Parts: sequence; C-alpha cells; structure tokens
Amino acid sequence: MLVLGYSTLVLLNIDNKRNILRNVNRTSNKMSKFAHNWLIFALWASKFNIDLGLIKCGELTMLP
Repeated sequence: MLVLGYSTLVLLNIDNKRNILRNVNRTSNKMSKFAHNWLIFALWASKFNIDLGLIKCGELTMLP
C-alpha cells in the first residue's frame, strides 16, 4: 500500500522531489502512529482478556 502511494506521488510530482519526500514522510508517520496505537490497543485488550477475534492466544493478527 505504501509502495503504491509512493509510485502515485512520483507520477503526480515528477518535478517536485522535495514535495515527494515531504508527502512520503507524512504518510510513513501516519502509518507508524497507526501501528503504535494498534499495538497499545491490542496489549490493553489482551490485558483484560477481551477476545475481538483479532487477538488469539496472545498472537496479534493484523487486519489486511
């Protein structure tokens, strides 16, 4: 997904390399924040033994 977004940015902003790098950094920051929040939520849910169909036997199953 990130590669697809990067290639789209390259196609849209061929001349503006600085803008491409800024957009990629912003996207990667959003993804890392999402992963961080997901991990915190998964740990919190497993702490209280909440089975949401996503956490099984302490194993994290990422959504596609």
